[in-house]
Amino acid sequence: MDLTKLSDGLAVLTGSASGLGYAMAEECCIQGMKVVVLSDLRPKALSSAVSKLSEIYSNTSVVGYVCDVTNETSIKNLLSLIVQNFPKIPIRFLSANAGVLFPKSTILSGIKEEWDTTYKVNVIGLALTLKTFVNYMLKQDVESCVEITASSAGVINGGTGPYGTSKHAALAIAEGLHGELFVRGLTNKIHLVVLCPAIVKTALRKTSLKVAEATRSVGSRGAVGSRIISMEARDEDASSVGAVMMFETNWSQGMSAKYCAKEVMNCLKNGKFYCILDNEAERDGF
Repeated sequence: MDLTKLSDGLAVLTGSASGLGYAMAEECCIQGMKVVVLSDLRPKALSSAVSKLSEIYSNTSVVGYVCDVTNETSIKNLLSLIVQNFPKIPIRFLSANAGVLFPKSTILSGIKEEWDTTYKVNVIGLALTLKTFVNYMLKQDVESCVEITASSAGVINGGTGPYGTSKHAALAIAEGLHGELFVRGLTNKIHLVVLCPAIVKTALRKTSLKVAEATRSVGSRGAVGSRIISMEARDEDASSVGAVMMFETNWSQGMSAKYCAKEVMNCLKNGKFYCILDNEAERDGF
């Protein structure tokens, strides 16, 4: 796709108060888009992110709306707010990025609440976001782009429990959407890319706990409790100990979120569907 076409449009990004979502939002500002809409479940972090981007990119209108991707009404409200406030600006870019990770949770030791939260955000939330926004974008008379954040754990699952399996599902959703667009002859109207990075230097572990806390306070009335509000390994599970140790050791050295965002744009520019990014020893230290 000719990325210069994005400049007359609006970008909307889920899970964008920090990490990959924020980096994608910043890249949209760099591309000169008129409006960049950040959305997240964390109001304070969202407000801070909007203020920061607005100060740096004064030529772009940066706004933020609280949205819970696990709630279809919340996602529809997000779209309604965008359409009401920017009725003449087409949605040119969607980043379905919201996600959580609980590395201590394994196949054999993961508790129901960890599976529930992971799948509600990483799978159901993704599907609901795409259903709501892509159907709207297809009605527009312009080309648009959709970025889906999966993970290298969705390509090769190596002991990341619910997270890895949820990212297999996220990748399958992206491939399924690509297939649906193809058979309808719409791949030149919606340009789709699925991002599958290895370890990225973000605050995902910390933000995942915030999402779990919000889930507990809003929907589960304490059912999640302290069993999920922790990143400490389960000592009786070697897989849990190994996964937590690996993330604690390597997370701060991962590839940058900005690098991932730029590679997404490169893939869109070159018509590549898969954006699979591995860690490199020279750059990341492992």
